[in-house]
This record gives sequence, structure tokens and C-alpha cells, in this order.
Amino acid sequence: MRTMLSGAGGLAAWSGPVLDGVLQSQAVIAFTPEGEVLYANALFCAAMRVDPGAIVGAHHRQFMPPALRESADYAAFWARLRAGQGQTATVERLRGDGRPIWLSCSYMPIHGPSGSVDLVVKIAVDVTAAEEQRRALERVTSAVQVSAAGVDTNARALLQAVERQVEASHSEAAAVAQVTSTLSELRQTSQQALEQSQGMLRAADRAHEASTHGVETVQQVIAGMAAIRQRVEVIQEKILALSDQTQQIGDIISTVNEIAEQSKLLALNASIEAARAGDSGKSFSVVAKEMRDLAEQSKQATRQVRGLLGGIREATGAAVVATEDGIAKVDDGQKLAQSSGRLMAELGEVIEQSVDAGRLIANASRQQGLGVSQVADAMVSIDHALRASAQGAEAVQRVVTELAHIAEGLQRGVDGGGARAAA
Repeated sequence: MRTMLSGAGGLAAWSGPVLDGVLQSQAVIAFTPEGEVLYANALFCAAMRVDPGAIVGAHHRQFMPPALRESADYAAFWARLRAGQGQTATVERLRGDGRPIWLSCSYMPIHGPSGSVDLVVKIAVDVTAAEEQRRALERVTSAVQVSAAGVDTNARALLQAVERQVEASHSEAAAVAQVTSTLSELRQTSQQALEQSQGMLRAADRAHEASTHGVETVQQVIAGMAAIRQRVEVIQEKILALSDQTQQIGDIISTVNEIAEQSKLLALNASIEAARAGDSGKSFSVVAKEMRDLAEQSKQATRQVRGLLGGIREATGAAVVATEDGIAKVDDGQKLAQSSGRLMAELGEVIEQSVDAGRLIANASRQQGLGVSQVADAMVSIDHALRASAQGAEAVQRVVTELAHIAEGLQRGVDGGGARAAA
């Protein structure tokens, strides 16, 4: 190595103690401008896990990852070295056993006496552990950045959700308050409806009782009308019998009248005969006159009786007509009473149905009142729960806000630490 350097453009500075110090402390390898190995010290061979005798003459590409050996960047790399442009970088290479190694190295083109590059010297330091730590730190930093970003995003999303929940809790609390107020009014209305239904039920009971009494009264009226009809029929029969008897008396009076007429004629004949008899017939004439007077009186009496019988016949006829009309009226009244009875019975059934409906309404109103009371009590419990939920959501909102601030600070710290590590 000393011979190669001393012949390369008078680089005497690389001779003596300086070169010895570099070769003893650094991994050094020398290449031709085309990349073939001319020399490698023991430190380089040990770091790269290669045999010092087998490495000379090999090409630099054997240390390259397979994907880069034929790349345009690799060809350009050697073109820049041949042009005298030094290269310094931390690069990944492959050891002889195929395992990767990270080297912090400097490629130095060495010019010959003609001014062209005769030699490329590489001084390298194994920084695999540091690079692996750096890469591990990058992975951790990246993961922390992703986690911090995720925490920040989730915290913000959670914060928005909690804010919506808080708003919803307040809205629900307001709605529950309105529902509770409405239920309170509904409870009062249900109580009023219950009282009214109970009043209606009492009225319906009274109406049912009155209809029952009405039916009984109508039945009594029908029975009374039937009794009246029977009595009127009896009276009619008696009046008809009286009319017949009056007719018989009239017949008798006619006979008496005829007898009186005949008696009068006989008395007149007797008077005539007495007048013919002279004095001896005077007493008989007096008797005849008395008989004539009695006959006249009998005739007048028969006229009076006949007049009275005529009045009796007219009265009995009127009475018969009146009784027949009364019977007809009684029949009409009986029919009306029976119709009223049927109507009262139907009314009783309707009222009974109304009573049953009133009981159902009263029971329904009572159950509605109980249900409304239970719902109102439940709404009060829900209101308390919603208030507690809103308070809990507000507490969560504060915690999530603080978490979002922490996540944001963590992300800023990770970004700053990553930037410092990259530097």
C-alpha cells in the first residue's frame, strides 16, 4: 500500500507514521479506477468477513446489494470517481457471509504523475450498530408519530363525538323536560277525565235505576189500564143490561098506556050507559068518571115515564158510547203503555250498556292515570340520568380535550426529535 501511494503523484504525506496510523486504525481498501480490488488491510477484511488473499482482484460490486450492482446509479458512482470526484457517504454493503453491514466511508481518487486517476482509496468505519439504532429509532419514531397522529385524530374525533353527545344530552334533557311538563298536564287531564267518567258513571247508574223504575211503573200502568178496561167492560155490560131493562119497561109502559086508553074508553062507555040509566046510573056514572080520571092520570104518568125512559135510553146510549170510547181509549193507552214499556226496556238496555261503557271508561281512565304517573316517574328518572350523563360527557369532554393537547404536544415533540435525529 505504501508503494502504491508513493508512486501516485508524490503523495509523500501518506508515507511514514501517518499511513501506518491510518492502516492500523481504519478499514482501508484500494481499487483501480475500474473498481477492482488492489489492496485491503486486515481491519477491512475482518469487518467484511473476507479472506485477504481472495479479495485482491475481485470487483467492488461483490460488496453491493444485488439490486444495485447493475444500476445506473452504481455506474455513475464509478464514473464520478474516475473523474476525480471524491465520495463520502454512509452506505449499505454486503459482507462475505451475505449479511448487511453499514459503513461510513470516504472514497478518495488518487491522481498519478500524468494527472489521471490511478487509484481509489476507501477508508471506512463500521457503523452498523449505530445505523441499526438509528433505523430502529426511525421506526419507533415513525410508529410514535403514527400513534400520536392516530391518538390526535381519534382524540379530536372523540372530542367531536363527545361534544355532539353533550349537545345531544342537553337537547334530550330539554326534550325530556318538555315531555315531563306535558305528562304533568296529561296527568291532571287524566285525573279530570277520571273524575268526569266517575261522575258520568254515577249519572248512568242513576239513569239505569230510573229506567228500571220507569219500566216497573209502565208495567204497573199497563196492569192498571187492563184493570180499568175490565171495569169499563163490566160497566158497559151493566149499562147494556140497564138499556135492555129500560126497553122492557118502555114496553110495559106502552102496555099500561094502551090499558089506560082502553080503560078511558070503557069509562066513557060506562058514563054513556049511566046517563041512559037515569038516576039509577048516577053512582055508576061517578065510578066511570073516576075510572076515566084514573085512566087519564095513568096515561099522563105513562107519558112522563116514557119521557124519563127516553132520557134513560139516551143516557144509557151515551154511556154505552162513552164506555166503548173509554175501552178504545184504554186500549190505545194500553198500547201506548206497552210501547212505552218496550221503549223504557230498550232505554234501560242502552243505559245499562252506557253504564258498562262508563265503567270501562272509568277503568281505562284510572289505568291511563296510573300509566301516565308511571311514565312521568320514569321520565323524571330519565331526566336525572340524562343530567348525570351530560355531566359525565362534559367531564369526558374535558379529559379528551386534555388528551388532544397531550397528543398534539407528543406529535410536535416526536417531529422535533426526529428532525434532530436525522440531522
